[in-house]
Amino acid sequence: MTRHSAQYNHHFRFLPRSLQVVQCVLQDFDVVYAPLISSYGSATATLEHSPSTAVSVFITYLTPPLQQRMHETEGAYNLCLMDGVQLLEGLALQAHLDGAHPVAVHASAYNYNHQSGTLHLPFSNPGSSPVALAEIPAAGRTYPALTQVQMQAALRTALKGVTAAQLPGASGPSSHPLHKLDTLPSIQHDQLGGAEECLSTDGLDDWILSNLDQTTLR
Repeated sequence: MTRHSAQYNHHFRFLPRSLQVVQCVLQDFDVVYAPLISSYGSATATLEHSPSTAVSVFITYLTPPLQQRMHETEGAYNLCLMDGVQLLEGLALQAHLDGAHPVAVHASAYNYNHQSGTLHLPFSNPGSSPVALAEIPAAGRTYPALTQVQMQAALRTALKGVTAAQLPGASGPSSHPLHKLDTLPSIQHDQLGGAEECLSTDGLDDWILSNLDQTTLR
């Protein structure tokens, strides 16, 4: 199973620590934000097809009891079998770029993908787009990338004045389509500092804490 980040303490804190986790490179995908704020306040991740991108991920080898525990903690995600992929096992991204050979190449892998797909945000440039996790290394990245703090600030800006019932995808007549959300500042791939300046973080901690009990965000 591929994993995007080191959230294993959350998943397995009540079980013996016997995980085998191997660094890999996944071709033609990127790790992007999912339309989910977790119960602990984080903007979460999922995979998105991204031709010519190579992204750093991890394979987790799970025993049956640990696999069952993983299933129990992935309520907003579907376990999917990815076929026809190129997952290079045993490589850091830089080693891959330097021409190192993987321990193995897998054409299929199981992965948890979010049930609602990928979060798109309405930037003035490049427009509506998935948003990559800036903290996760990738080569040939084509999607705009934000850090966790920047994404939290972007969500607060885009959702200003929007109630839970009006979130895109919510049931009922009051749901807002994405284009009715507030447009975010232009995001340039090589100017993350500019994005941080445009997206104020003043009072952001309070906004994040207010989301912990907001189950509609999950």
